[in-house]
Amino acid sequence: MPDLQPLMDEDYGHVITILGAGDAGKTSFLCSLYCMAASGDLEAHGYRFAGSLTLPGFEARTRKSRNWEKGKVPDRMTYRTQYEVDRGAGFMHLDLHRIGQERRMRLFLSDLPGEWTTTLIDNARNADRLRFIDRSDGILILIDGPTLLDRLRRGQTLNQHKILIDRISAIVPNRCPIAVLATKGDQIGMTTPPALDDIVQHARRSGFQAHGAVISSFSGVEEVCSGAGVVESLMTVLASSPNAAYSGTRPEVSARPARFFGWAPVTRGEAR
Repeated sequence: MPDLQPLMDEDYGHVITILGAGDAGKTSFLCSLYCMAASGDLEAHGYRFAGSLTLPGFEARTRKSRNWEKGKVPDRMTYRTQYEVDRGAGFMHLDLHRIGQERRMRLFLSDLPGEWTTTLIDNARNADRLRFIDRSDGILILIDGPTLLDRLRRGQTLNQHKILIDRISAIVPNRCPIAVLATKGDQIGMTTPPALDDIVQHARRSGFQAHGAVISSFSGVEEVCSGAGVVESLMTVLASSPNAAYSGTRPEVSARPARFFGWAPVTRGEAR
């Protein structure tokens, strides 16, 4: 994490590791959080957008969420993080201002290809490039929600994620909080799959302070708002961190990015 050091020297940075297989919704989670921050939707949660040094990365990843017509949802809402053999861990930077306080919350959110998670599940020897998670203030494990309700696939998914937690346990001697998140909640009626609770209980038995939730980063139905559960899950993990009280001085609150557009129709449920 050497590229983050200058920012961390300036202010304490909360590192959030986001894990999950391909198509679990990791990039969608990042983009949903950014869209809410940039459009002002985080004010309902007590935060304002206060800047990012990775705006081009956020903007590039959210491009697909803008290319839709009313009544027609794109096949993919975001561009998937690409797997490269020699790449290091990537992070997205986001500063938030706590409304009513002279404080800034600085976030570094990992942006990792799904292959990093699946290879860790396959073999513990693949843990070396994930050693940075020992520095995490919290870990988010994203799981495709419909899979957890699928009779033919949920058993394998359940076993794989219990193994993943065992692998994480070996890397993180000082337990940080974990959130196990079932994604694509709009496709499952925001229903909590029983298998999700099984995974959360396994994490707790492993010594983690863990909770589970259903989220919908981008929704295709009017009954579920895009971003449902995203901020709440992140803030619950941060509040459980031993470093929760660490934050910086008040930043100059930035206006929304000049090139930002396209989120409001999603939050109003106009996708279809």
